[in-house]
Amino acid sequence: MRSAIVGTVVLAAAAAVFGAEETEPRKFDVKVLYAGAPDAPRTKEFVQFLSGWFARAEATDVASLSSEKAKPFDVVIVDSPSPMVGEKGFEMPKVAELPRDWGRPTILMGAAGGAVLNKLHIKLDWL
Repeated sequence: MRSAIVGTVVLAAAAAVFGAEETEPRKFDVKVLYAGAPDAPRTKEFVQFLSGWFARAEATDVASLSSEKAKPFDVVIVDSPSPMVGEKGFEMPKVAELPRDWGRPTILMGAAGGAVLNKLHIKLDWL
């Protein structure tokens, strides 16, 4: 659902910026790193979508995200599939411990985003 909402917003913005007469949209000169679950279909779908709109889009495992990996990118998106109740019960996604001086523009989505905030001891207003 979030993918559809994000996609709709980006498409609407792109239509307004590029105009209706464009046959192929120009890509924004932005490099995006998607930090997600490596084997999840969601990761592949997001990178494919982002690649159509941005100059560079790559994926990395959210559990191994680091300042060094994020350095060549303008924006980082932290995401993962929703936690599922399985044999072990409710499991939060494993996320990297980012440094307190993390300065890269970052979009935090879902449980992985919340887990990053928890490790940084930052409270989001929905909690």
